[in-house]
Amino acid sequence: MANYSRSKIRIYPLAGTINPDDFTGKVAQLKEAEGIYETINIYYPANLKFGEIHFTLKRFPMHLDEIFDLKEYDHWLIHADEGGSPDSIEFTTGNASFFDSFHEKTLYGFDEIELLGNTSMISEKLDVLFGYGIRSINHTKTTNSITIPLSGLYTCCNFLYKSPGNILVEPIENIFDNTFAYAGEFWEMIFNHNGITFLENFYKPVQKDPVHINNFPYMESVIFKFRNKIVSKIDYSVSDQRWSRDANAKYWHHDAGDGFWNCENTKFRMYEMLR
Repeated sequence: MANYSRSKIRIYPLAGTINPDDFTGKVAQLKEAEGIYETINIYYPANLKFGEIHFTLKRFPMHLDEIFDLKEYDHWLIHADEGGSPDSIEFTTGNASFFDSFHEKTLYGFDEIELLGNTSMISEKLDVLFGYGIRSINHTKTTNSITIPLSGLYTCCNFLYKSPGNILVEPIENIFDNTFAYAGEFWEMIFNHNGITFLENFYKPVQKDPVHINNFPYMESVIFKFRNKIVSKIDYSVSDQRWSRDANAKYWHHDAGDGFWNCENTKFRMYEMLR
């Protein structure tokens, strides 16, 4: 059987701007045609240069091209798979104004990392967490956190389920509150400094740790940010009973909140600049 997938779709009109009433009507057609029973979130930027929709479905939305006609719209889709594979991005167009349709892994960007926990011990253990390359990067230490101006790219799974519901139109500022996947997973990471081995030193080991086990007792959270917004958080905290019947169980879990806002695929960035 096919996996469920989480779709984040940006629809760009080829001429003019989005008409919210018309767009919402088309999304209603899509919901009915695809049999989408979960909540569909719609977001519009202030300039209405695109409409963005999020929903979960057990297949690719087959009626998308029909309802949002490729003679009138370009489609960008980020696809997150229930099976945990890295998100993919694809572009579908009926025009030759930029480039042809394509499909590839989604590259997400970050420009700062914040560490929470026992900051005195964390400061001493930075090379244990990140590798020798971290020694050449200045960091800011406070009583509660350490901030490192370390940037780079990663691939990640951002799948999540949503509760049944109707169509919900919201300000685009709310997009960060609605998109965090509780079962995020990093796959590949590229840092802008050599000698950073965060995946091998910290991330992969804690993902294997069972409930109630913390082999980095001085650590509470690792937070990845992009333009001052949290896009990924690896946290050692009490279970919400998704993975354990023990309401007091602590474990390392990864909440991922990536999307078009921190997508760094070259063609997507080119498209955004040329629009």
